[in-house]
Amino acid sequence: MGQYMIIGSGSIARCLQDRENAIFFASGVSNSVANDKNEFEREMSLLYEFEGFPYSCFFYFSSIGIETGKKPLSAYFEHKLRMEEEIKKIFYNYVILRIGNLIGDTNPNTFVNYLRAHPEAEIKDEYRYMISPEMLNTLCQTLPLDQKIELTVATKIGKVKDLI
Repeated sequence: MGQYMIIGSGSIARCLQDRENAIFFASGVSNSVANDKNEFEREMSLLYEFEGFPYSCFFYFSSIGIETGKKPLSAYFEHKLRMEEEIKKIFYNYVILRIGNLIGDTNPNTFVNYLRAHPEAEIKDEYRYMISPEMLNTLCQTLPLDQKIELTVATKIGKVKDLI
């Protein structure tokens, strides 16, 4: 029997189901305006704890903002890129999912929830990318475990004003 585990307890971790031979790393920095090096180092250190599971497929939940964000990238997006590079070095099989905000997420640090809690905040005329918990779990249950996969996915794209 293979190994499996879900690392984390936040919104992403709660929408996932265990899958044999898969490690779901859903315990990363989730605030896209974060710039605390200690938080980044905590996530990187936690990643290295799973280096001893070379025959499992490692799933990492990165950010769609790496591809859609403004250049130069913020400290958060630079950190996400470093995490992706380390995963490629450490694990033989991996899935890097670059996703947007989780639809229905209750994390107060996500973009949409921040705007809901701060109605005085400026709402720019720009798009945001979302993914449903069901689609995220479906991807995690059906993607092959014996490959190196990098996938950017959103199930809903909308103007900020229409999402809040």
